[in-house]
Amino acid sequence: MFFPIDVIGKDSAFNRDQYTDAYAPGIERLFWHVARNATILRWLRRCGMDAEKLLEIGCGPGIVVDYLRAKGVDCIGCDLASPSVPDRLADVIFASTDFRSLPLAVRSNIDGVLLCDVMEHLDDPVGFLRSLPESLPSSTRALSTAPPIARAGSFCPSTFANNLA
Repeated sequence: MFFPIDVIGKDSAFNRDQYTDAYAPGIERLFWHVARNATILRWLRRCGMDAEKLLEIGCGPGIVVDYLRAKGVDCIGCDLASPSVPDRLADVIFASTDFRSLPLAVRSNIDGVLLCDVMEHLDDPVGFLRSLPESLPSSTRALSTAPPIARAGSFCPSTFANNLA
């Protein structure tokens, strides 16, 4: 799949049909999600973030949150959209919610942030990252993934972890 540069940023926000297509029933069982979830958990363990209270920003219907919780990771999620969330996640996924508007009691207890294929949708990803400590005062680390993007015949997956402080 090729993504022209003009797809990055505000023009890459999903419309309702794209969102529905991206999260079709059973999508969590496809190789991409299974492999990505395992990779995310491996990175969390390497960084020691698997023992922290995590918030996945832009979690969609909670595919990553569900996987991590099943593996014993304390993770909640929020999404600006209104995804269809499984009943078992109804208490831990905040749909139609900007992370900055979560109750302070919730935001103050978040140790780390997950940004799984979110950064490419932001107009100002650097500004967004810089704003995290103000809104999430106890959070000191973030783990971000980006979808693999084929450019000029190359396959470039990226996953990284950074300190927010």
